[in-house]
Amino acid sequence: MDLISNVGGDPAAALNADGRIQVFFRGSDNALWYIHNQGLLYEQYTQPTSLGGAIYATPSPALDGSGRIVVAVKGGNDTLYTIQQKSWNSADTWEAFSSETTGVTSRPTATLDASAHVQIFYRGSDGAAWRVGQRPDYDSFETSVSLKGQILGEPTAFLGQDGRVHAFVKGANEKALWVAVQQTENQPAYLDFQNLGGVIGDVHPQAVIANSDNLLYVFVQGSGTAKSLWLLRQVWA
Repeated sequence: MDLISNVGGDPAAALNADGRIQVFFRGSDNALWYIHNQGLLYEQYTQPTSLGGAIYATPSPALDGSGRIVVAVKGGNDTLYTIQQKSWNSADTWEAFSSETTGVTSRPTATLDASAHVQIFYRGSDGAAWRVGQRPDYDSFETSVSLKGQILGEPTAFLGQDGRVHAFVKGANEKALWVAVQQTENQPAYLDFQNLGGVIGDVHPQAVIANSDNLLYVFVQGSGTAKSLWLLRQVWA
């Protein structure tokens, strides 16, 4: 099904509070655009709508605990911006872009913690992994905090069965898979990175999912000419 044209980068999707699919993408004009289902007719989509701005990486949307989608984007001058729906389930009414921090050198990755607050991870200009978390009111973000380490590309993160967020990165030196885990549920502090081993290929860790027992499975591309698909099951604490 051909939905639209003039897409300038990879799309990213999130569910609206009523279950409609909302798809965000960088347009050929570098602005942030979206489409969504018409009502609950899942095979019919709206015409594209521009949210403006100028973005330089794939957007990262997440539906927070207030019922509003937050989209994290990398803007000009390596600045992290967020844009949020004005109210619960307001698919077509949005706040203005908000500047959260600078020194962002990768695509930002948004995920939810156990309280359904948005956590945004990115690679900083110092090569370390960084995080910025949504405040309790769901309306703004706290000051960004370094998770340290030296990483390649963007981090990815997933909520584990213990209620803690697990942030995965590709190490800068040995290109192994590393993970940093929240010290306790819904708290800002993270444990030091643990080396999970392996040698990751040309891509970065993205595919993380919980199995039926809520243990995390991480799929990565291996190094070498074979470009094999590798699976790591959760054994870390």
